[in-house]
Amino acid sequence: MKIPWALSLSCALLVLTAAGASAQKYTVTDLGVLAGNISNAVAINDSGQVVGGSYINKQTSVYHAFLWTSTGGMKDLGTLGGHNSFAEGINNAGQVVGCADLNSSTSHAFLWTQSDGMRDLGSLGGSSCAFGINDSGQVIGVTGVNNDVGSHVFVWSASTGMQDIDVPASSNTVGASINDSGEAVGTYYDSHTGYHAFLWTQSSGRTDLGNLGQPYATAGSINSYGEVVGRSEALPNTTVAYLWTPQGGMRGLPSPAKSVDATANAVSSRGVIVGFVVNQSAQQRATIWPNPTTVHDLNTLTVNSSIILLMANGVNRSGQVVGVGRLKVNAAEAHAFLATPTK
Repeated sequence: MKIPWALSLSCALLVLTAAGASAQKYTVTDLGVLAGNISNAVAINDSGQVVGGSYINKQTSVYHAFLWTSTGGMKDLGTLGGHNSFAEGINNAGQVVGCADLNSSTSHAFLWTQSDGMRDLGSLGGSSCAFGINDSGQVIGVTGVNNDVGSHVFVWSASTGMQDIDVPASSNTVGASINDSGEAVGTYYDSHTGYHAFLWTQSSGRTDLGNLGQPYATAGSINSYGEVVGRSEALPNTTVAYLWTPQGGMRGLPSPAKSVDATANAVSSRGVIVGFVVNQSAQQRATIWPNPTTVHDLNTLTVNSSIILLMANGVNRSGQVVGVGRLKVNAAEAHAFLATPTK
């Protein structure tokens, strides 16, 4: 599966709408599929390379990791010998991470490069999956550990291999993102105190990022300035997107009118945040926060888009956004998209 600024709880729940006349517009590119009817883009680097997963045919639910480029289109990255794979992250060197099946019961984290293809990063016992990679090649993810039913967060590098870091193990523990300073974020669950968003560094260990009022917070992304975004409950059954900064702590982000659930999935080095909201009619829409006090349904900013944008998962330094949406001409087709700011 990112946020800074300091608002009070009441401000965190404030509904703001954007002035559409002054908002940045976007052109939308349908990234297609490998061969099936569903694909999903989850990350983009500063060169505009996109990764995610796609069904490989319409007869089965087998899906493969892909790398998309503007010159080469969607490329199947294969698997580690089993049926399925999915790409979760890409750095500016074009290195891709994710997880791939070894067989019918086990999957492992992988690192893919253009020169070497898909490399098995192993595990500390059982299955593993990688969710993020920084420009130094450090990888974050989760792994099983022998004789432990919970998932453990790992950090991997070429020099150290896979290392279990100080995060409580649980069935809901996730290591989500790592920046170029080696700061890592994710989520763990405690049966007594709920869901916790955390920040981890090699020097300081684990820091709890807090919450917006209820014992539920998750972290999805961290940028080069240490700004973190995710989601937290402000009131029972009221989930809002947040931005956490080292200076200001956790602040709720504004939500579009009539939304009941909001999640921030990614934050760029320029502070642009993307995610999604769910409204009172249970409709999901891709969402963008160009700054911490402004929010837009991304669909309202697109120019002649053929896709209803459902979820925004990644954003790069240039402001390009990737995610998944449904085709307007065929609701059974859900495709990865790239939304590019117009000049």
